[in-house]
Amino acid sequence: HDQETFNNHYAIPGLSQIFTSKRIASLRIDWRGRGKSIGDQEFHSFTRRQREAMQIDVKAAINFLACQKGIDSKRIAVIAEEIAADAAVLGAIDDPRVRLFVFLSGLLGDKAKDYLARQPVPVMCVVSSDDRQAFSDMAQVYSSSGSPESDIVVFAHNSIGTTMFY
Repeated sequence: HDQETFNNHYAIPGLSQIFTSKRIASLRIDWRGRGKSIGDQEFHSFTRRQREAMQIDVKAAINFLACQKGIDSKRIAVIAEEIAADAAVLGAIDDPRVRLFVFLSGLLGDKAKDYLARQPVPVMCVVSSDDRQAFSDMAQVYSSSGSPESDIVVFAHNSIGTTMFY
């Protein structure tokens, strides 16, 4: 939900640095109202309009990334954590360039779950047993996935979101 999540500030050694070392491009974005975009507004205080704008931001980010030199626009993955996972899926619905979803303690609504169950797109679910709501969502997404390549990793008592990587 903010671009620093995948930088070395939170996840050690930082997912973006790991991606770079594997020659994988990454684009980190802030939701409007978070991080460098506006400030420190908490997601629970987002208006309905702000939450809907997140889906537009996902579409724009995918389009931007797909147009960059050296990017294989047919092999895009969307990675999201916690509540941002729902907007990430809804913003990527029916985009054939998205070939993988990765969720870190993902929290998903019914529309996103239904979409993932109907699609052959693999999902990678990472969750800790501490986070009961995300654990339930991730188990449901994994078990109903339309892709045999989907997977789930469950950490025992290891916090939530990117803090699992501390």
